[in-house]
Amino acid sequence: MTASAATSCPDPSTVKVLTLSYMSPLPTVTVHPGDSFVVIVPAGNWGAIPKVSIPHTDVVRRECTQLLSNGSRREVLFASAPGTLMLFDTLPPRETMDPMWQGRVRSVMPPIVLSPLPLVLKGQLTRQGSYGDPAAPGALLSKAEKATLGSGEILGFDGYALATVDGFEYPVVTKDGGRYWRIAGLWFAGPWADGAAFTSHMVTFSANVAVSYDQSGELYATSDGGAEWFATHFPSMIMTVPSTATSSNPPPPTSIVVEIVRMGQKGPVVSMYRTLNGGRSWKLV
Repeated sequence: MTASAATSCPDPSTVKVLTLSYMSPLPTVTVHPGDSFVVIVPAGNWGAIPKVSIPHTDVVRRECTQLLSNGSRREVLFASAPGTLMLFDTLPPRETMDPMWQGRVRSVMPPIVLSPLPLVLKGQLTRQGSYGDPAAPGALLSKAEKATLGSGEILGFDGYALATVDGFEYPVVTKDGGRYWRIAGLWFAGPWADGAAFTSHMVTFSANVAVSYDQSGELYATSDGGAEWFATHFPSMIMTVPSTATSSNPPPPTSIVVEIVRMGQKGPVVSMYRTLNGGRSWKLV
């Protein structure tokens, strides 16, 4: 017998190999979706070996097949989706004692390896971009501008919110329970290239301390009533910024906790960063 003309089948030494057998335990190979692997059907006494039977082509599909000079067959298969299935030769036994060559392939998703989180994150003082005509800090919002107020929170008479003014997103502050709102710092983001990042949530901690964030990981924090905002990009999705600190002792007035979430092998993994200086730096806790 001569080898087939197929030359595209890779050398079995470069990938995982499943050699079909009629003996127990059943030979098994474990691969990941996207992997190629080799199946060998050993030579028999009944002539040329036909192609390997693949019962579910949505899990595994054939890339190439090659009949070798020693009578065995080598096939390269591709795992296209998770699943477990049996593979066997397609030549029916001629006699009752003739064996059927079989094997099992398990296609499983690779484990999710979460990279270590930074132990410390540094906040950067926000600086005004060069575009547009920014509103002055402390400027009173007009009736039209107040109509664009977004996420906000008021504690007693003091509160912070987000407002859009001339296409720019600003933090705004109230000292009278929401009757009047004033610009509380530099704009966070705008329609031009030097805009930092838009946010969607505002949390008020006190008259001086507030946090604005987006679940994508962008966060701004102030501890001086909006005179300065420190921007930090967190390494994953922000799940929440609790408005009530959890501590057995009264926390410093500038203490803030941010909970981020990542998807691990067994589901969501929540981690926390804490700042004790109003967002200038954050430590993993």
